[in-house]
Amino acid sequence: MRSSRFNIFSLLSALNTSEPLNITQAIQAFYFAATAVTGFIDPVIGVGQNSYPSIILPSLGRNYSSIVIHYPGRSNELIPQSSWSLDFSFYEINNSTEGTYTVRFFANGTLDNTSDVASATKLLQPTFQLIQAAGHGARIDFWEVINWYFVSLYWTFLYQFGDISPTIYSQINVPNLSVNGTIGINGMGYPNFSDPITFPPTNNIFWNETLFEIYSHYLRTILAPLFPTFNPDFSLDLPPFLPLNDSNRIQRSPTTIFTSYQCNQLQLKGRASATISILVAIGSLWMSGFAILLLLLQLLEK
Repeated sequence: MRSSRFNIFSLLSALNTSEPLNITQAIQAFYFAATAVTGFIDPVIGVGQNSYPSIILPSLGRNYSSIVIHYPGRSNELIPQSSWSLDFSFYEINNSTEGTYTVRFFANGTLDNTSDVASATKLLQPTFQLIQAAGHGARIDFWEVINWYFVSLYWTFLYQFGDISPTIYSQINVPNLSVNGTIGINGMGYPNFSDPITFPPTNNIFWNETLFEIYSHYLRTILAPLFPTFNPDFSLDLPPFLPLNDSNRIQRSPTTIFTSYQCNQLQLKGRASATISILVAIGSLWMSGFAILLLLLQLLEK
């Protein structure tokens, strides 16, 4: 299933302008840039044929076999809320130990230093150094990059389905699936569709004027100039963004969803084909019955 809202060629065409970008063009720019950042984190699924390794790779070194960045989707730490969190899970080779650091961000992109920021920063120190070196003297912070990436990806993906704020559902408690006595909303348990939780668009970066200014400024001045460092074949020269107002703000809109599936359609056979099939079936039944009759006669004869 895919949405028809974004197409890579229409993106490039829409961004090929020197005029300030309206909200529709801005969302396209964010989506394209977020896809490019995906290539820095996971080159296999990023934009183009990015042959450069993941920016997380240096942090593995010889001490860790894996470092996984995970958006857990805990009910009290979601991107539409005033703060949200990322989990950084790791496996240390020398001690054969595994663990998880939780880093919490506020809606304006700043860090909650009461979370595991210090420990996660130490874990990812080689990645921090790589990002900083790529800035050629400009201050580039990994936490700012990763916050921009997840938040932008979240709101642009939601908009592909025509919405500007999510609706989630509380979970029906299922035995043996609880974690510390609670059920999360990340797939554990069953959704209770009679108990919807609808969020306002307050923290949508394409609806909130202050947040849009923060995230669009970061994209134009910090992130976009960084792209050619990791992939010389990729660049994103962005004109200014128009400020948000009542006539330039994200709105809900109908969206076409394309789905693909396989099916078998029954069709009547032609007369000749149908006649042959019937005769073959009759012949098979006749031969089977004749064989059974012979077997019975042989048994009676004995």
